[in-house]
Amino acid sequence: MTTPPTLRRLILFDAVIRAGSAGAAAQAIGLSQPAVTHALHKLEGEVGARLLDRGPGGSQPTRAGRLLHRRVERLLQQVERGVRELGSAASPRGLTTPQLAAHLAIARRGSFRAAARELGVAEPSLHRVARDLETAIGMPLYRRTPQGFAATPAGLRFAGRLRLALYEIDQALDELEAERDATGGRVSAGCLPLMPKPVLARTVAALLREYPAVRVELDEAPHEALMARLRGGELDVLVGALRDPRLGGDVVERPLFGDPHVVAARAGHPLTGEVAPDEADLARFPWVAPPAGTPRRAFVEELFARLPVRPRIVAETGSLTLMTAILAESDCLTLLAGSQARHELRGALVTLPVRLDSRPRLVGTTIRSGWLPTRVQRRFLTLLRQECRRVTDGA
Repeated sequence: MTTPPTLRRLILFDAVIRAGSAGAAAQAIGLSQPAVTHALHKLEGEVGARLLDRGPGGSQPTRAGRLLHRRVERLLQQVERGVRELGSAASPRGLTTPQLAAHLAIARRGSFRAAARELGVAEPSLHRVARDLETAIGMPLYRRTPQGFAATPAGLRFAGRLRLALYEIDQALDELEAERDATGGRVSAGCLPLMPKPVLARTVAALLREYPAVRVELDEAPHEALMARLRGGELDVLVGALRDPRLGGDVVERPLFGDPHVVAARAGHPLTGEVAPDEADLARFPWVAPPAGTPRRAFVEELFARLPVRPRIVAETGSLTLMTAILAESDCLTLLAGSQARHELRGALVTLPVRLDSRPRLVGTTIRSGWLPTRVQRRFLTLLRQECRRVTDGA
């Protein structure tokens, strides 16, 4: 496993690429050529790849060097954007890896004391590094609280930019590893609770056939929790029902397929004997509903508004397992996506022959604006689209 490169060496590498040689870069930034050359050798050891072809005419990046430099540029752009958002005119190239690590730990843990424990350093040492960062930025990043010193709201936003910046280096290391082993790579996806699981399972299986050494990280959680992780660079992509109204700004939503809703009940439910249950029938029975604020709950409320009497909601849950268990032991009804009824609950529940006029929910992907996926991540998205087409075709 490669060692994460330091920010200083990445900045020197960027300087060499821009200047065309170690000597020119050294002269531009006020270091000796041997110091720059030594830093580049250390960087190549950290990333596990030769980055430059050196010759009389200067230094040219190898393929690995081009891959890394593309990510370094994106890292520096994120840090610079974070600095500008603070209202500072400081150069992001003067920051150090210890300063970034300290600030991220403070933002993550909520206080200097907790951050010092996480990093395994003395609190005065952490305090000194954090204050050096404030000096370099020229803006206050911390404030006193009842628990000690913590990051200001602006400091927390700056930490978000730093997380996205360091994500680019994680991506770079994955790409360089894939250059050494074309069967590997990494994908981190968030899955909303009611996303049809067989679709993801078949996608992962297809990816494993092409990349046997790939690492796929899947996390299932509510939308708000996954969105926070996506925005923070902890997830590459979010898969599931798209929001209504559609999100924008720092994220991009891309539809995969429309998934019409169905009314579901247990096998043997009184309404299964009806040839065509009507709206009055739906109002006679209690319901299990998803939590308020979710797209499916909005569809439930639209349906209830058309019924002659509003049905009683006896349980609210976002858990498909709990919902299925409640329906199996009662005469409750619920609203499900058609793909779930077909692929996940076959045998556990039945769908009622009810015509619903509500618009189908859209299932799709959510990514960060400007996200640059690796080769394996792009392939994951392609395979996911193919599996979703099978859902649309009724396979």
